[in-house]
Amino acid sequence: MTVAGAGLSTTCVQWDEMFASTTKALSNATTSNHEKKATVVDLYRPLRQYIASAYSERDAATADDDLCAVRDLRAAAVESPSLPDSSSLEQRCAALLAYARALALVEARFPISPDRAHVHSLSFTWHDAFKTNKKVSLPSVHLEKAAVLFNLGAVYSQIALAADRTTDVGIRTACGAFQSAAGAFAWLRESGVAAKAVAAGATTVDLTPDCAAMLEKLMLAQAQECFLEKVIAGGKPPALCSKVARQNLHVDALQLAQLHDTTFLRFSVALISDVPSALLCFQVGVFYEEAYAALCAPPLSQHFDRTWVSHVQLKAAQFYADACYRFSLDLHQQEEIAQEIARLKIGMNALADAKKAAKGVAAPLLDSVNKLESNMKTNLERAMKENNSVYLMRVPEAGTLGALPAASLVKSTSLAEVLDASNERLFSSLVPDGSMKALSKYTEMVDDIIRTQAEKLQQSSEITRVRLKEMDLPDSILSLEGNVSIPADLKEDVEAVQISGGPAGLEAELQQLRDLNRVNQELLVQTEEMLQKEASEDAQFRTQFGSRWTRPQSSTLTKNIQDRLNLFVGNLKKAAASDALIERDVKESYPLMSILDRRPIESALPSISRPIMSLDGNEDAIVGALKQSLRQLESLGAQRAGLEDHLKEMKRKDDILPKLMAGVGAHDDLFRKEIAKYDPICAEIADNIVAQEQLLLQIQEQNAQFAAVFNLDDYKVARERCYKQIAAAVAKYQAIKKNMNDGLNFYVSLQDATGKIQQQCGDFIMTRNIQCREMIEDVQRKLAGFNLSSSSHNTNTPRSSSVPPDQHSPSPPPHDAQAQSSYGAPPGGDPRPVYSQPESRPPYSQPYPNYGGPPQQPPYGAAHPGQYQQHPQQHQPPPGHDYGQPAYPRWRGPYYSGQQPQPQQPVKFIKFAAITRAVSTSTVQCPRRVPSSSPEQLLQASMKDHLGLEERFVLLIFLADMCPCGFHSCVYWHSGYEFRWSNVNYARVG
Repeated sequence: MTVAGAGLSTTCVQWDEMFASTTKALSNATTSNHEKKATVVDLYRPLRQYIASAYSERDAATADDDLCAVRDLRAAAVESPSLPDSSSLEQRCAALLAYARALALVEARFPISPDRAHVHSLSFTWHDAFKTNKKVSLPSVHLEKAAVLFNLGAVYSQIALAADRTTDVGIRTACGAFQSAAGAFAWLRESGVAAKAVAAGATTVDLTPDCAAMLEKLMLAQAQECFLEKVIAGGKPPALCSKVARQNLHVDALQLAQLHDTTFLRFSVALISDVPSALLCFQVGVFYEEAYAALCAPPLSQHFDRTWVSHVQLKAAQFYADACYRFSLDLHQQEEIAQEIARLKIGMNALADAKKAAKGVAAPLLDSVNKLESNMKTNLERAMKENNSVYLMRVPEAGTLGALPAASLVKSTSLAEVLDASNERLFSSLVPDGSMKALSKYTEMVDDIIRTQAEKLQQSSEITRVRLKEMDLPDSILSLEGNVSIPADLKEDVEAVQISGGPAGLEAELQQLRDLNRVNQELLVQTEEMLQKEASEDAQFRTQFGSRWTRPQSSTLTKNIQDRLNLFVGNLKKAAASDALIERDVKESYPLMSILDRRPIESALPSISRPIMSLDGNEDAIVGALKQSLRQLESLGAQRAGLEDHLKEMKRKDDILPKLMAGVGAHDDLFRKEIAKYDPICAEIADNIVAQEQLLLQIQEQNAQFAAVFNLDDYKVARERCYKQIAAAVAKYQAIKKNMNDGLNFYVSLQDATGKIQQQCGDFIMTRNIQCREMIEDVQRKLAGFNLSSSSHNTNTPRSSSVPPDQHSPSPPPHDAQAQSSYGAPPGGDPRPVYSQPESRPPYSQPYPNYGGPPQQPPYGAAHPGQYQQHPQQHQPPPGHDYGQPAYPRWRGPYYSGQQPQPQQPVKFIKFAAITRAVSTSTVQCPRRVPSSSPEQLLQASMKDHLGLEERFVLLIFLADMCPCGFHSCVYWHSGYEFRWSNVNYARVG
């Protein structure tokens, strides 16, 4: 570096120190906007009246709180006085943002205009910010929105002006606030709010789009100026500044874009300091120059005060000259003396012209310009001297020099997010018809996209499935690895067969059929033997007593039972023949069905085997390539499933109603913006389908090679043959199984019916035994001339007691004891027969006739009541017969007493066959039509038949206990009489 260069560097340091020392003075010269003033407006009443008329009074009452909230928001944002301190400015900024969001919701729901059908009684009045004596009053919400946005930019600029720019924090705050102010004016212009305000009627100049554009440039210029202050305050050495300037003189466009997109708060000191100050200075001058050009053009040229315009003009010239000065320093370092002289002259001329037109500017700004002009003049004189004495270069004309490079590090901050009212809940219950129609239109658009894309995905998946099935993939690959499979429906049938036991389990079921046949045969034989034994005993007594044995013959009474037994025997023979056919069918079909016993069933299928001789040995490579392609195809399928789910999730979350209510005007732009979010996933679906089609073509070629090498045609033929064999075996097994089930159901039904017949036979034999014993006693009494009216012997002896030896009562026949032992109750047990207990019915279906059937008449052929008349030898008791005496000397009921009435005894039970029983209620009908409704009345009426009360009562208890069908429609004969009763209950008798 030359001595002159060293002196120039010293001058540069002095200028930077001077610039830093006057930073506070420059900040005082910074331009800020004043807020617009407005008059007080009552929003509550007009808006409520519109809700009540356009919607309903109920909706108006519901929106009452929201109306009050909007009124309060306007009062805080517009009508409250503004204070200069930073905290008040921040609060006012927040109030303006809240009110701006509320106005977006008001605009979408309340048409404010002079139209009588709209909110016509509401008008907004605003004064011009630069000429307060001018004002405008319009019934337009656009005027209100534009004014609020203007004030928002003004408050941001006031926040920047209030920041202390001598500190790093202050510089950051000022720079961010200026960019936010620029964003507010940009939103006023770009969103169309300013244009709509102008279109609504005559408005003030400060709300025009031209003024908003000018203010945006002015705010950006001051934000860039904050960056310049930051670089100068970094205190870089002159050599380093010069080096950095040379390296970054031609800043790459991408680097500038990155710097442009980076907020000031994220900049480090080193990053900002590495930007050449000449680039920053020139960009500041460019912003001021653009603002000045807008101020000089109508409609702004006659609106702003001359001092205001002169300030902007001088600032533009100052930073342009400063950029030339700093650029000349770099040229001097490169010994480009001629260009240095030219740049200094251009900068000094710009300052001279601006100073001539600048009147009334702030003194700090004018002092800064004068110092800059002095430094430039000193450098120019030194450079001209060096050129004349040393370099002798020709100074180029100003028109031949290129434009200075610029680096813009600021931009207007977007306020779209902070002004977004889609999350606000004001007036959410009020949805105009226009918004609902717009929402319906958008929903149809989304549904069409979802439906179209879903159809593409499903069609693609179906194409994949069909193409793979045609190529027998991946089954052929799995078969090569030993993982063969059969069709799902056939596999289910085989599994059902194996679960039920399979062909190997049919022998056990055949044995079960044989056992059931044998059991039924034994039951029928036992029943036949019971009837034959009873008939033989009846014939023996008939021979013994001759004509005195008056009861019907057994063959007459058992004809119906015998017929049914014969029918059962015939059916049993036919069932045995059917069992033989089934057994033969099982034996003949077992070779066919044996394949069903293979576990797993896939082991019965053929598999693909590798070729015995390989020509080139590339089988593994072919198989590997095919597997890889199939894996890729599977991945594409999984991706389609995920894309379809993502589409549905996007549609579920896609609710643009708040955005519709927050926006105004035509909805087409909003629809295009919202629908565009489906474009990426639609593109992914299209790419997936294309990739799948290409992959299927590749798989088809690979599968052709695989089929040729491994001879798949023969394998497919063998596999289909095996499938048919398995299906035939399943069908045969199911047919045999059905026949066996039918046989089992038949045998179970026949066993149940045979058991009931056997039970009826047992009841019949029991009844016949009782008749036999009583008839023997009656015949013996008549033969011995027994006096039935005698009642003085053994009054308390029960009927079941044995006759003392001195009475010479004949002992019962031998078969009575046997019958009592077989069918009666065991001593001390329940007198009810075992066979009379209700049986649980087996859970089989009844394909054959139900032999149980409904209750029938007793099988032994009981006649209708009244068929049997009173025996002619039976005589009536004499008129003076004592009905209080027992009918037989040996029978005397426990309740009978020949003495005076005894005190009431504790609760007793009438005992018969060692069992406590009693009858509480009974509906009894007598063939003599005795009007009786209880056992006691019937027994009292039956005394004329020479039967005592105790004996008849015990008889009823005994018969109720022996009833085989639950005491319903039971019939019993005694001494030629027939009695019927039903609904017999047991109870204790006191």
